[in-house]
Amino acid sequence: MQHIRRIIGLHVTSGLSVRLISRALNVPPSTVADYIRRYKAGGLSPADIQDLNDRQVYAALFPEQAQGHLPGKPLPDFALHQNYPNPFNPSTTIRFDLPEAAEIHLVVYDLMGREVIHLVDGCRETGYHQLVWNGRDARGREVPTGLYIARMVTPTYTRSIKLVLLR
Repeated sequence: MQHIRRIIGLHVTSGLSVRLISRALNVPPSTVADYIRRYKAGGLSPADIQDLNDRQVYAALFPEQAQGHLPGKPLPDFALHQNYPNPFNPSTTIRFDLPEAAEIHLVVYDLMGREVIHLVDGCRETGYHQLVWNGRDARGREVPTGLYIARMVTPTYTRSIKLVLLR
């Protein structure tokens, strides 16, 4: 992501090929091609590339993967969204929203109340976030089929969701 403005800038200003840009910036050709394809599809103008930072450029090109808050987009409310897919095997995506930077703890528990893994444990910035849990515990071992609880705790918000793992 740190090279996105240079990738698109080189392509727009010099017309360099994907292969040459890939070599010059030491970025995989598939990544370069994907950025350029998204750019050509109308995600940004050349002026946008100069005016926005890499995170904003990336969010404009890949809104389905962007995390964090972008100017002009309304701030989210605190939220922990239901994971998807659910049931899952072998991994699932968990999304959460923060209206302000906050200390957050997102922990997965088994039905006996034992901690399985800390997915997030620290301060996160304002915005929309997502992560993937691979169905493993804190030691890297696969957890068995079953029902698990993901609990998000901030200083002003707490919510839990059910996760169903089917092996």
